[in-house]
Amino acid sequence: MADAPVQIVLPKVGDYVHFGRFKNKKGRVTQLWKDEKSGAVKIEISPIPRGRKKARQMGVLNVRLMDPASITEAKRLEAEEAKKKKTATLLALKISARFEALSGVP
Repeated sequence: MADAPVQIVLPKVGDYVHFGRFKNKKGRVTQLWKDEKSGAVKIEISPIPRGRKKARQMGVLNVRLMDPASITEAKRLEAEEAKKKKTATLLALKISARFEALSGVP
């Protein structure tokens, strides 16, 4: 008796996934495409939190979709990271304005 075929659910752009060797790293899908050479579907994932990490490209079978609890945690981490980035930008603007005022050069 033949087994029923396994159905693979492809993630969409913007979906949250687990990736890495043990599927314990969090990320968000940024791009999907079909490789012309091999014909396989490839995926690009942006890690959460970003930090100095680069986006990763891998086969679509190397990821696992997140459950709702993990998604809320990932969104919280992204919001914290955006807040830190905004604070750092504002601080840099204040410091540059202070130096311009001290030096007298507009």
